[in-house]
Amino acid sequence: MKQYFSKITADHWVAKNRLEAAAHKVAREMERRIIPEDKIAEFKNEFRDKIKSINIANPRCKPLEFNILNAYDDRGDIDIYIPSVFNFSCYLVKE
Repeated sequence: MKQYFSKITADHWVAKNRLEAAAHKVAREMERRIIPEDKIAEFKNEFRDKIKSINIANPRCKPLEFNILNAYDDRGDIDIYIPSVFNFSCYLVKE
């Protein structure tokens, strides 16, 4: 069975407000997990729900644009990011 490893790949931006600081915290919570292929949809939904809840908790800030895409190469990785806040990847683990 395929497995993924979650990792922040770029987190060098300075948070401009409490919402972006909360997003950094969420990314750190979701990082360094081993995710079986059958649980990857659940992982994506958990990540999406956490970002949605911090957007709701910070109504004075512009809501963050959360994106999940398959990587552009053929390695099977998944890219997750919020522009200018963090980049996050789920790497397909090799056997």
